[in-house]
Amino acid sequence: QTGHDSALHVADTLCEAVRKLSIEHHATDAGIVTCSIGVAVVTAGSHRDAAALFAQTDAALYRAKNSGRDRVHD
Repeated sequence: QTGHDSALHVADTLCEAVRKLSIEHHATDAGIVTCSIGVAVVTAGSHRDAAALFAQTDAALYRAKNSGRDRVHD
């Protein structure tokens, strides 16, 4: 089980690891491959279905991309 804060930490760690690979990507402002991650969590006993969780995560991903990419958003 991963709570909200832990999920954000894991996502930040993944983005940092991708940046550290320093894979060239000349079509980006950073010049390297980066990632954007949308985070959403559901608690035990919640009545939210998988489709709602996916929609929330997808919206968070697009907030991250629209905020400048190479970031995590919830």
